[in-house]
Amino acid sequence: MSLRTITSIVDVAAPGLGSVFGELVNVVLPANREERMAQFVTKLDLRLKALSVQLGTLLHNLDAEQLALIEDGLRASARATQEARIERISNIVAAGIASGATASRKREILDLLSSLSDNDLVVLAGFANRRGHDTTRSPTMTVGAFNALTQEEQADHHLARTMKTLSVQKLVSSGLLGFSYGIDTSDFAAGSIPRNVAVGKTPPKLTTLGEHFAKQIGLWPPEEGNLIADT
Repeated sequence: MSLRTITSIVDVAAPGLGSVFGELVNVVLPANREERMAQFVTKLDLRLKALSVQLGTLLHNLDAEQLALIEDGLRASARATQEARIERISNIVAAGIASGATASRKREILDLLSSLSDNDLVVLAGFANRRGHDTTRSPTMTVGAFNALTQEEQADHHLARTMKTLSVQKLVSSGLLGFSYGIDTSDFAAGSIPRNVAVGKTPPKLTTLGEHFAKQIGLWPPEEGNLIADT
């Protein structure tokens, strides 16, 4: 279906909006994409120069994986809405170009980054520490404290908790966060059958994959060292 046909359909459904829709598709969106891709190329060039690599002289010597990595970076940056994300994308691509052997692995990192929203990254940053636990986790709000909030504040509180829960679930499904399980043995008696055995699940914790990813995209604070494994 052509753009002209779609514009006509929009005009029938909402008279006068067809031209607005046409301008949005033909002018506004392409301009935004081009601006974001230009930011990506500029940041990529600066990052490569910091690694003593000249993009212009390197372009004709790139292998298939490196070229695919640049293409992936252009696509990802065209959809980015935050400059910080474009910065992360350019850093990943630069590392893959500077060392061709890592280009395929950088594409995997970039693919994972593209599947996460900016809010997901904010939540993940809270786990990017040596213990791997959420440093932004706030104490449970009492019923009295919640009831003291205005309706608007209560709605904001619910929305923030819901959005964080959704992000945690996505990070868990991506393998970046995980849970530990343990058995409560307090009711065990020597030589007897245990009673009321309870299996507990700990709060989510950063996995080794999560640590690696956080370091690759620049979320891991340098002073944190390495993740302490569960004992």
